[in-house]
Amino acid sequence: MARVVAWLGGVAGVLVMMSGAEAASGPRQAAEGQIIAPLGQSSDALGQLFDQLEQLRNQGAEAYHRGDYREAARLFREVLSQSPNDSVTHNNLGMALEALGDLDGAIASYRRATDLDFDYASAYYNLGIALGTQGDLEGAIAAYRRAVAINPNYGAAHINLGNVLMEQGDLAGAIASYRQAIAAYPDDVEAHRQLGIALLLGDDTDGAIAAYRRAVSLNPGDADTHNMLALALRLQRNLEEAIEQYRLAIAVDPTFAKSYAGLGGVLYQQGDLEGAIANYRRFLELDPSDAEMHSHLGTVLADAKDWDGAIASYRRAIELNPNLDYAHAGLGAALDMRGQGEAAIASYRRALEINPGNSATHNGLGMALYGQMDVAGAIASYRYALELNPDNDDAHNNLGDALAFMGDFEGAIASYHRAIGISQSDWIAALARQGLAAVLIQRNQPGDLEDAMAHLDQALAIDPDYEEAKNTRRMAQELLEGRP
Repeated sequence: MARVVAWLGGVAGVLVMMSGAEAASGPRQAAEGQIIAPLGQSSDALGQLFDQLEQLRNQGAEAYHRGDYREAARLFREVLSQSPNDSVTHNNLGMALEALGDLDGAIASYRRATDLDFDYASAYYNLGIALGTQGDLEGAIAAYRRAVAINPNYGAAHINLGNVLMEQGDLAGAIASYRQAIAAYPDDVEAHRQLGIALLLGDDTDGAIAAYRRAVSLNPGDADTHNMLALALRLQRNLEEAIEQYRLAIAVDPTFAKSYAGLGGVLYQQGDLEGAIANYRRFLELDPSDAEMHSHLGTVLADAKDWDGAIASYRRAIELNPNLDYAHAGLGAALDMRGQGEAAIASYRRALEINPGNSATHNGLGMALYGQMDVAGAIASYRYALELNPDNDDAHNNLGDALAFMGDFEGAIASYHRAIGISQSDWIAALARQGLAAVLIQRNQPGDLEDAMAHLDQALAIDPDYEEAKNTRRMAQELLEGRP
């Protein structure tokens, strides 16, 4: 329901004007809703007054349809001045007032309609929308529940009820509501889409994919549904099909920016830096004010070792959102790689002002300080990073390097061992084994050279082209061969 849970892209209000009868239980009009003038013919007994009222109702409906809501409200009020117990016209007045932005007046009109006709499902439905727009979600839920109690096949009310329940975190209730909408109308695209969202939020990725597939089959021309299916497939690590769905979304709507972002992300996961950069740039052509995407582009450019491009992207992100801590941290890393150590330190410190609890940023600051030969400051930063996240393998490895530089071999050895033990990155493990071997060679206690050789062999098994490890291994080998 767009006016209650905008990001979920749900169902807008249904506008119904019927004489005595309830809204039809068939498929609703999506997004715009409908407004139907009373169909009843005047009888001889009602005479001229009834004819005049019917004409005013029809004129009000016509005014509403052409967007003249003020005139519609005036005409509906004129009807009610002569027929104050006309529940349908109270409902229609509510719709006109809501369109004019008078939510309080609209709610009062809907309530009057339901007071006059306790079984008026459409009025309860419209009341639910107005209450939801006003932020009264509990009231909206009660109104939608009454609408579906009156008409169990009221698909739009089931969907909007699901949307509000999902906003409140009641995923089970939302899923049940969407399934009821689907039971009433199996080909309702919106119900399948919303069900997919709720299932995805509930970590039922397989169920979400099934719901999105059904929605796509019903409406293959909707880019957003292809995009949501791609997201679910990506979470399932089905990257190839995710790419296919992102590309289908782009084929349907080449201006659908979110799919370029998603496609760029998947390509980045696959190591296709060039493809990721191209898609992120296309996203930014469509939405140049997205600070987070400028930062993401900076990260990919940094991975591609385009330090100047990364710096420019991070700086643009910060211009758009000065409080984006990871953009400041990324800028710090790129500046450090360009040899601008002092500027890098300043960027890291700014990132930590914004988010002092980020272990990776403290680790990055430590690296920049170490590069400026502030080894004590680097050690302090690494230790703080590890207080925040004891499993930060990179910080353990860096701490080992700094302690080794200070001659604290025992502390360095302990840090390297910890990095190796918890490392989820082969490269960090290789770095730690190389650092550990270098310290063992310097310490040169019984068995240290043999241990160093073993660690270097494991580092080279990870990366046979690791030149520093090759050089250290040659040194260890020469020392072993030179023993008496």
